Amino acid sequence: MPVPTKTGRRAARALGVLALATVLFGAPGVRAGEVEFYAVTDKQQVAIDDTLTLTVTLAIDAQDGSEDVRLPEAPDFQVLSRSQSQQMSFNMASGGPPTFRRVRVYTLILSPRKTGTLTIKPGRLVAKGKKYETGPIKVKVLSASQAPSRPAPRPQPQQPPRPTNPFGLPDAFPDDPDQLLEQFFGGGLGHERPASDSDIYLRSHVNKRQAWLGEQITLSTYLFSRVDISGVDGMQMPKLDGFWAEDIETPSQISGELKMIDGEPYRVFLLRKRALFPIKSGKLTIDPVEVDVSTGFSLVFSGRKVHRVSQPVTIEVLPLPPGAPDGFEAANVGQWRLKAEASPTRVPLGQPITLRVTLEGTGNLRNVALPKLPPISGFKSFDPTTSEKLSTAKGRYGGRRTLEYLLMPTQTGAFEIPPLVFSYFDPAARDYRQTGSEPIRVEVEAGQLIAGGQPGAPAAAGAAEGDHAVNLLAGTGLRPLRYKGELSRPTVPLYRKPFFLPIAASPLVLWIGLTAFGLLRSAVRQQDEGTRKRKAGSRTRRRLRTAKDLMKAGKPDAFYAEVSRALNDYLAAKLGTPVAGLTRPELASRLQAAGAPGELAGRLGAALDTCDAGRFAPGATEGSTMKRVHAEALGVMDALEAVRLRPADGQEEGR
Repeated sequence: MPVPTKTGRRAARALGVLALATVLFGAPGVRAGEVEFYAVTDKQQVAIDDTLTLTVTLAIDAQDGSEDVRLPEAPDFQVLSRSQSQQMSFNMASGGPPTFRRVRVYTLILSPRKTGTLTIKPGRLVAKGKKYETGPIKVKVLSASQAPSRPAPRPQPQQPPRPTNPFGLPDAFPDDPDQLLEQFFGGGLGHERPASDSDIYLRSHVNKRQAWLGEQITLSTYLFSRVDISGVDGMQMPKLDGFWAEDIETPSQISGELKMIDGEPYRVFLLRKRALFPIKSGKLTIDPVEVDVSTGFSLVFSGRKVHRVSQPVTIEVLPLPPGAPDGFEAANVGQWRLKAEASPTRVPLGQPITLRVTLEGTGNLRNVALPKLPPISGFKSFDPTTSEKLSTAKGRYGGRRTLEYLLMPTQTGAFEIPPLVFSYFDPAARDYRQTGSEPIRVEVEAGQLIAGGQPGAPAAAGAAEGDHAVNLLAGTGLRPLRYKGELSRPTVPLYRKPFFLPIAASPLVLWIGLTAFGLLRSAVRQQDEGTRKRKAGSRTRRRLRTAKDLMKAGKPDAFYAEVSRALNDYLAAKLGTPVAGLTRPELASRLQAAGAPGELAGRLGAALDTCDAGRFAPGATEGSTMKRVHAEALGVMDALEAVRLRPADGQEEGR
């Protein structure tokens, strides 16, 4: 048997309605063109913690134009939900044509705000140029202690005659379509209890009503239902002013759990669970949550949609107590552990060290402030990279945040990374706590000069012949050893030496030769200076073109290494002395002593620092960064080409 489609169900419903309409005929007591407008409640007496249903009904001829409806105002009640339904009916007066009527029903679920005799004001209607009003309704509200201990059976509201049923016959068009089948077919197709204020309601629940500033408050939104739920949509969460909010659980498919509420079975659906962290003290109010709920459907008639609103919740937020330690941040609230580790702890000069600082625990992880890394003697630190791993185990928000620092040693020796201290407030202990890391000892050894002039691993004992171990020390460190020569007493007088007579006899020749050599050397030097500069510039440009090819090939490490080697070799050629192993201040001092402007020395140092960061620090390998470094290297080289540098250490340029 084929399953009926949605179109088929609609057609069957329409046929059923038409068949029943042909059986039921309205009485002549309802005249054509008559407007009916009235309001009723299901209770005249209600407890302060209970609800009541206000139903407003409007019946008017279908051919009439638009009407202006003003629902009754109830300032002493809170509107928990509001729904509206509309249907068409018809009456056949004796001897006259049938008249079609449009019936609209408004249903409001109200919760009293105070005890006493409260009044629901009249509703107003303007239709066909006339004004209509419902009568005022008085409701007696009792305190919780005066209310009956057991819920009494709900009295049926005194309904005035339906506008389409003056003789009290079974209602041909009830609010609940399944009720029609119940009346005329004995409910054989499955009767569903109509939804009301107690059948479906929404509640917001918090795990605590009083909390410290920055302490987690768990807000859970639950839907309670005694009828079948086919869907929940249109959920509107409040703005949560004064709170930092993070999601803990948002079910993609809701599933109900059966629970007993006041002795009656309900299915409880968790719609959303959030962690709230108050960011200001005082009394804060969480506004109601709103949601649209679709009830189940039967074989012929589809279900209906109702709107539900939860109650507001007030939280008292306490300010943090006095006595906070130095360095404490207001967002550091929860339970935390801090640790730090470095890898490796023994490195050659020029190789980086990775320092990982990890904070783990529960609290507002996204807003927590970790301690800053202080300056470390003998190291240059780069900006850290941050990674987070969130956790919502057992409904507690937290996780782990890790900062990775890149430390570049600038001199050899034994150093100590100082401990880091993190101060926080523990709400469970109601006191300030501190957690910290241990000091870390690091040793930096002299490196080995490898190809390209870059410092590498330490020279191994027994290295192959031809390898040259170089002790790359800072300018303030030890200098390489120099051996002193020993003078011995001559055994033969100087005038008896064979070269004494030629030297004594030829001072004039020697003077003439030196003068001619000096003049010739000066001319050659001027010509050689331009040739040497052109060769150095051409060689550097070739290396920068090679670096550009590496950039296009997507090899950032090789690109930055090639740019660094090109600049170092160019400086060595211009200054006439190796520059590998020099610190940035020493290099800048050498350039300024040779006649380079201070601004140009700063640009060169910045370019070399960017190369170091690109080789060793993650996050610096973007294409735009490499293009900028390549362009800056060319700019620095062109600027140095225009500067006449003096030889360093008294050596001649071009050596």
